[in-house]
Amino acid sequence: MSNTNNYVGVSTPKFHMMKYQDQYAIISIEMDCRYCFKIDDQWISVDISEVDKYIQDIDPEIINDLKKRIQMADKLAIQLLIIHRMAFTVVPGLFELIVKSINQSITLTTTQEIKFFPITTYGIKNSQSLSEKIWKLIYINKILKSAKLPVIITNWLIVISSYRYIFNNDSTFDTSSRLLQLRNMIAQINNTNSTNEIKTLCSKLIDSIDHSNLNLPDICISFQYPRLQLIQDKSNRIQLAKDILKLIANLAHRGIINNDTDIDNIRFDPDLNQINFYNYENAILSHEHTDAFKYSMIDIATIVNATYDKPDAQISSDQYHVFNCYVMYDVIRSLVSINSNNEDIDKIIIDANSILEQIYDTNPVFLHKKRSCSSIEWLYEKHFGSLQYIDTFAIYKSSDEDKLEYLTNYIHHFDLNNNM
Repeated sequence: MSNTNNYVGVSTPKFHMMKYQDQYAIISIEMDCRYCFKIDDQWISVDISEVDKYIQDIDPEIINDLKKRIQMADKLAIQLLIIHRMAFTVVPGLFELIVKSINQSITLTTTQEIKFFPITTYGIKNSQSLSEKIWKLIYINKILKSAKLPVIITNWLIVISSYRYIFNNDSTFDTSSRLLQLRNMIAQINNTNSTNEIKTLCSKLIDSIDHSNLNLPDICISFQYPRLQLIQDKSNRIQLAKDILKLIANLAHRGIINNDTDIDNIRFDPDLNQINFYNYENAILSHEHTDAFKYSMIDIATIVNATYDKPDAQISSDQYHVFNCYVMYDVIRSLVSINSNNEDIDKIIIDANSILEQIYDTNPVFLHKKRSCSSIEWLYEKHFGSLQYIDTFAIYKSSDEDKLEYLTNYIHHFDLNNNM
């Protein structure tokens, strides 16, 4: 099993590696009771208990044959390579030839996507900022979880591990290490009776390093995602459109717009039997959450101006109005992804467009009544009747405070001001 720190939500993963043709390759990462396999630059995690069940059924002769051909690997690493081949077909390129004769296949039912995000000293110090992508997603996830809506992530962890093993980017790792070494050297010079000229130079170097958004070389954050699937059955497009509008309404009710650039961003969650957006990384929060919405309005203006070919047009300065109008961007994008010359859905899109166009108006026909969800409520109720919100609010046990405390203590060791 992987090591776990005393802090909740902080994990030190175990790497299962092999050496073949004088090269090392990672077969799997063991972390948080799951094995993680890399498939075409995407990490997929699987419950350990399910993998262990399949491991027991592997023919010992296959294991022994591979062991003779690989320079260095323990039995578990070889077994995980075989599982990798049987479950995902592809394996790390180094091992393709030696496993190509394995034709058995298995189906893993607990697979979930996992992403690793580099974390920086700047990012940790700004953990309360909703302009930082990682913290914005965690914040939105809390809102969704408390409202019992489909979540963005099922779990997030602080991962303590050599940066290069996860991201396969030695140059970034080495740059970070050298910057840390340089910081320590500057601190030592500044602590001596050096000349003012040297101290001035040190001060300039310190500022330069602080602005370089220094990567911490042995720490990152991982997000575990729900098991989302492409929607295969689109035969009942009206019901699907109704579900999409309800999802967008529940988000808008809480001051959230998904705002993804991909038209096909709708997925199905088989565990919850509900639809959800696949990607929230470009999500917008209303001004009720953050002052940063005024900067989001600049991006909104750019998008709608490009949509309507009005490069120099000014949108409304009313933040409620802009938010309500821009909710329609999500509606149009999502409905276009499922539409197939459906007359009823076309009518919804036309109505949504009529509201989105009013983003330029100083005296719009549409009135928001100082609510972020007025436009989507009107649209839903016109086409589908009364809208029932999910108003449940459940307080759940969160380990976020422990994780943030750990991060604060961690960067204390790299803070130059604490070493002067």
